[in-house]
Amino acid sequence: MSGTMFSSAMPYPFVAGRGLLQQAGRLIREYAGELRRAVVLTDPTVRERWGDPLEAALCRADIEVRWRLMDEWTDGTALGERDGAEMLVGLGGGSVGAVCAMAARRGGIDYVLLPTTLRFSLEEGVDERSGDCPPPLLVLCDTACFDTLPERQLSDGMASLVKYGVCFDRSLADALYGQADLTEAVGRCAEIRASVRAAEKAGGTAADQQDRLRFGHTVGGAIRRLFGAEFTPGEALAVGMVIEARSAVRAGLCRRDILPELAGLLTYHGLPVAVDCSREELLAEIFRQKEAAGRRIRLALPSKWGACALHEFTAEELQGFLCLQ
Repeated sequence: MSGTMFSSAMPYPFVAGRGLLQQAGRLIREYAGELRRAVVLTDPTVRERWGDPLEAALCRADIEVRWRLMDEWTDGTALGERDGAEMLVGLGGGSVGAVCAMAARRGGIDYVLLPTTLRFSLEEGVDERSGDCPPPLLVLCDTACFDTLPERQLSDGMASLVKYGVCFDRSLADALYGQADLTEAVGRCAEIRASVRAAEKAGGTAADQQDRLRFGHTVGGAIRRLFGAEFTPGEALAVGMVIEARSAVRAGLCRRDILPELAGLLTYHGLPVAVDCSREELLAEIFRQKEAAGRRIRLALPSKWGACALHEFTAEELQGFLCLQ
């Protein structure tokens, strides 16, 4: 099946569809032009599951493949240079993408990303967290890869889909009940990211625009730091969204009907909606991370389904705003 281009406004093409790994060689050559040799970076589990179809697709396009595993190249140093590679291909999740971006920055080599996790496909590539790393040449998202994800890992990515639905597109959230093929949902999120970037280019500051994508992340990040591996990033984000939405409702910044529907959608996808910690512990971790004692903290908060706004709080104001119950 052919893929669909979802985000021409991004600094790189984002193509999503089922079965794209089998077309990867043709699509990469279409964007890369003359290419003889590529290094594919992945981890052992992903290589065992998806390595053969990718290698066959690259070979059909006359691209020589050399494999490297994450535990061999954790810092990206000289990745691809020793192999005479002309391109890096990252097959896997976020850690693979980060190493490819780092290697591209250090060595000036192009790279392509093939996300195999739902979460990475939604927060993929080189976004604003990656600093001065160059963007990928292309992102190919084969949504068939999600079929084999463990249930908890799939739920981890669903939290990000819910976030996009709450803040930008109600129909996206509605579609997440019982949806098997996530291609359209993943593509719609890519379009949303593209619109955020377009608004940034049109005059909005990078911080203003990127902060619109961070609903739930301030509280969710604090939960991750407090509880470590007990929560996946998506599980922490889910609880963070509920707490931030509840606080917004209580403060009159958000319609009341959003909270039960948000909690219901997260629960439907096996995600938690509460955390066993005190409000004081959570605030202390937020302040520690944000170094917020002397400056304002910015939150992206929903006002209704499909819309969000940025709000700033002093440390004292946040203490009165945050509501866990």
